[in-house]
Amino acid sequence: MNKTNGKIAEQSKKKLAAALLEIMKQYDYKEITITQITLEAQLSRKTFYRLFSDKDDILTLLFDGLFQECFTQIKAQQVQHYWDVVQVFLISGKPGRTCSRFCRKTTCSCTF
Repeated sequence: MNKTNGKIAEQSKKKLAAALLEIMKQYDYKEITITQITLEAQLSRKTFYRLFSDKDDILTLLFDGLFQECFTQIKAQQVQHYWDVVQVFLISGKPGRTCSRFCRKTTCSCTF
């Protein structure tokens, strides 16, 4: 795959992820169909299946992004001990804000 296709694929993934989050404001996750996601993203089902196996793959992509954001914060703090990781992760509130941002976009009911 050349760089152009890679960039287009990444843009399509972002559109599909944003579409899923938008739809989750109105529907329970289990009720959402691939057709709804692709219509919201204005992409074809063929594009969806070229990039993902199912809608769970989109959630994996979103949570991987959240994890990377948290990991970057932990690395930036130069944390080396388990308890320090817990403090950065929970007490600083950064993951909580990240989770809150995700939850505001969806019907998530986590306790952060």
